Amino acid sequence: MQKVRLKWVKNRGLDHIIARTTSIRASCLLLDHLARLPSSSPVPARSLARLQKPLGLTVPVLRFLRRHPTLFAETLHPRFPTLPSFSLTPASDYLLGRLARASTLDLHLRLARLLLLTRSKSLPLASVLPLRFDLGLPYNFAAAFPVTHPDLFTVSNDHISLSTTSSGLPEGIAISSLQHRHAEAIEGATYRALSQSPSSSIAPLARLRFARNSVPLRPLLPPASLTEEERRDKREERREGEEKRRGWLTCGSHVFFYFFC
Repeated sequence: MQKVRLKWVKNRGLDHIIARTTSIRASCLLLDHLARLPSSSPVPARSLARLQKPLGLTVPVLRFLRRHPTLFAETLHPRFPTLPSFSLTPASDYLLGRLARASTLDLHLRLARLLLLTRSKSLPLASVLPLRFDLGLPYNFAAAFPVTHPDLFTVSNDHISLSTTSSGLPEGIAISSLQHRHAEAIEGATYRALSQSPSSSIAPLARLRFARNSVPLRPLLPPASLTEEERRDKREERREGEEKRRGWLTCGSHVFFYFFC
């Protein structure tokens, strides 16, 4: 087996997206962790330092918390004044409330879609936990969902399963969003208008096919009667054009003979 060394290429756009996504994910996980603590007293930063790797941070947790003072308030520890401690701010409580209200409607449907992707409609809890942030699931989904939706989910042997007789699921839950958009585009009026052939009265040349780099023929106009002076002028213009072309050809032949003969 040979080792391959790849050169890292900097991309400002992708680096910005990754940094922003990492910060959002770490902030949400820290908010969830601090909100689930039983005591409301400030948490020492030393106890949060072990979460650096699970959060996916490249900087220490203390530095990350100080970068977001709107969400995490730094206070003095009641027993050890020199130990930095952190607690949630009113803005973070408001944000957690909004997130909980916005995601309570379809949380169980997200987990149901994930289980429908498997053949046995079952997954270990250890496999679902890393996807908890991406799906927006609460920390106690394994205990809450079987209670709130007993006809959909069952938990046994550290596996969460979708019930075989799940009657509470919507009809189109197995259809992806991409398929929904495709169906709406086909049924839409704009798609029908584009698929119908144009009428001959509106676009008489729409059915014709022209060769590449060709120009459709213009309709012939009836010849207009020209006076004698206009005919004379046109003959002079044609004669001058022919003389110019002959002059260019003669000059080119002289140059070719001078350089190559």
